[in-house]
Amino acid sequence: MKDGCWEAFDLKDNKLVYDWRKDKRYSIYADKSKEGTEEYQRQKIAYYNAIRQYNANHPDNTIEYTDDLPEAYSNE
Repeated sequence: MKDGCWEAFDLKDNKLVYDWRKDKRYSIYADKSKEGTEEYQRQKIAYYNAIRQYNANHPDNTIEYTDDLPEAYSNE
């Protein structure tokens, strides 16, 4: 909750579904109208780091930086 990811989860078909665009850690990066701002760049770096960590934890199912981040946190 403290990180701002609580709002990024919705209940669909009795399952929790994560939407990274609603996660406060990445919400400005998701808003292309904020591109070029310092906060946009900071969140872009954080998002790319999250993708790298996801790929390290899922070597058989890696994703690209243009893909949606499927989970809020890594295993670590």
